[in-house]
Amino acid sequence: MKKKLLAMVSAVAIALGMVAVTATSASAHHNTISATAACTTDLTYEVTWKIVNSENMEETITSSSNTALVPEGTKIAPKATLTVVQKVDSKQDLSLELGATWTNGNQNTSKGDIKTNAFPKCNPQHTEVTLCHANNGVKGWVEITVDDDAVVKPNGHNSHDDDIIPSFTYWAEVEGVWKQLTYPGKNLDTVYDGKTGAQVLAAGCTTPPQTVTPVVPTVTVIDQCGEYGSIVVPADTAMIDYTHVGNGQTGINTVTAVAKAPYVLTGYPEGGWSFDLGQFYECVTDPKVSFELGACYPNGEFSSKNLYFVFDNSGSNVPVTFTVLDTDISVEVAAGETAEIEGTPIWQNGGEYTVTASGVDEPFIITIPAFEGCQVAEVPAEPGVHPEVCVDGVTTDGAITVDFNPSVVYTITDVDTNEVIPVTGATTPVAAGTYVVSVEAAPGYVLEDDGQWPYTVTVESDEACETTPVAPTVTNQTCSPENEIESGTLTITPVEGVVYSLNGEVLTEVTTELAIGQYDVVATAAEGYELPGGVEQIVYPVTISVEEECELPTFAEVEADASATDELCLSDGSVASGTIVVDEEEHVLYSIDGELVSDAVTEVEPGTYTVTATTDSAEYIIIGDDEWEFTVAAADDCADGGLASTGPENVLPFAGLSALLLLVGAAFIVGRRRVSEES
Repeated sequence: MKKKLLAMVSAVAIALGMVAVTATSASAHHNTISATAACTTDLTYEVTWKIVNSENMEETITSSSNTALVPEGTKIAPKATLTVVQKVDSKQDLSLELGATWTNGNQNTSKGDIKTNAFPKCNPQHTEVTLCHANNGVKGWVEITVDDDAVVKPNGHNSHDDDIIPSFTYWAEVEGVWKQLTYPGKNLDTVYDGKTGAQVLAAGCTTPPQTVTPVVPTVTVIDQCGEYGSIVVPADTAMIDYTHVGNGQTGINTVTAVAKAPYVLTGYPEGGWSFDLGQFYECVTDPKVSFELGACYPNGEFSSKNLYFVFDNSGSNVPVTFTVLDTDISVEVAAGETAEIEGTPIWQNGGEYTVTASGVDEPFIITIPAFEGCQVAEVPAEPGVHPEVCVDGVTTDGAITVDFNPSVVYTITDVDTNEVIPVTGATTPVAAGTYVVSVEAAPGYVLEDDGQWPYTVTVESDEACETTPVAPTVTNQTCSPENEIESGTLTITPVEGVVYSLNGEVLTEVTTELAIGQYDVVATAAEGYELPGGVEQIVYPVTISVEEECELPTFAEVEADASATDELCLSDGSVASGTIVVDEEEHVLYSIDGELVSDAVTEVEPGTYTVTATTDSAEYIIIGDDEWEFTVAAADDCADGGLASTGPENVLPFAGLSALLLLVGAAFIVGRRRVSEES
């Protein structure tokens, strides 16, 4: 508690400015005006003006020689410095004259200036310029890199007749103002040995050779039978000679190009051009024609079969057009391909067709043999239906049975889902439901309509299967080796047709974690099942208890406290800051609005603050309050001297001393009360 009492006394002392006050006679009210100049990145100048208020009271600017810089009505706080910045393009004499009135009515006009010689010399950022410096007249150059001033200054490279200089920008002082200028370049369009100065500069200050681009040969590659490839070699010119190696019709052919002096080839592949024209091959035409018949089907009073022509061109390396005479069938089949084309259905007496193929002199004669009429399938009996069956608690599917034979084809369709179920034998397993059983003739057979098919049948579900649930098991809550609580568990045994629920919620997991307590697990039968004896549900009461307790951690107790003081007016008219005071206790950390503080007393501006106390270790816990909200009020207008004194100089003002004694006494009483409470 002694530490806290001292902290509170310290806060009061700081708030009142606990020092001896010496009154001095007031000096003349005035402003001290000064200026400094500095270069900017764009080589202009920034002049920084500082206006210092000589008085411990606010002033108002009533007149200004530069209202754009310091507007009339500008206020300057007690003993404060107003800083403004003026931008100018060049060095020049500048001045600033300000008239002011202070809150006590005093007035003054002050003036400051800065001379041209007080401005610094600005140093521009030079541009590096790579140029061609003439070495042997117009016959040679040396590539060098210099600053821009080495080009534009008198007797610089700009004065050298045969130097080749690129365009660039640079800074120059024009009539006292720095400006960015553009140098247009020199000799860039001048021609040297057929090359412009710009080309010489780009080539590293050497005269680049004259280049010429050769013509690429034109090539035709063998892509069909009976034809050769070809290559067209460009004719020689005054600049290039061409050489061709190869027969010009098949295989590898190479063309090379050589430039004649003084030319140099450009856009030319190393070693020249190499082309593979391919190999010549003879045309082969070997078409074949056959046919295929479909299954027998009734066609009015006759039996018919679908006819398909097979045009086989797999043995040819050229396309072939197949044409069936006296029909509209004419098809081109690509080399190596086969096409199957549907013709007009053929009746029982068969027929004969003539087919021509392009590239073949003799036509193909296709003879379709006569065939017997389609066989008549017997109308099958009505399908059989068998319901679902429950065996040993498991429901098996029902079934639909048919008279299965090769002359007919059956289909079964689920009425609810429209699913078509294939029939591959006499018995087809199906779930309970309604189905449509249809029949049609197998290929090569005819089925007469008896007016009964298709049939709609219903497969009934069996009576509910009896199913027996298994009682659930539990494990109690325990403590892990890491001293952490492990919940108890409930475990169910899944059984076909049994639904387990807990507190009205269906259990979908085999194992469920549970807290300590008593629970009822309810077992009911799923749809299509029943519990033993026909009961609606079986209830299994279970209890989760504590098998092993975890040891709880222990904490050491510490206390925390905080307070605040408002701003105060002192006798000299100044303001003592408000403070927040915290009780320095071991292992206690304080923060103000989230910012950690290290001192018992913290000066703050007027406003509302939240003070929070925490411990520096998990082994300690704060008892009592650990958060406070304080509002620090601003002092009243102190311009009249605050705690005024009419006594002699060099003596602490009576009112200030009285306030000090009152606050110290209050702090002492609070401290004693806290000590008494703790004792």
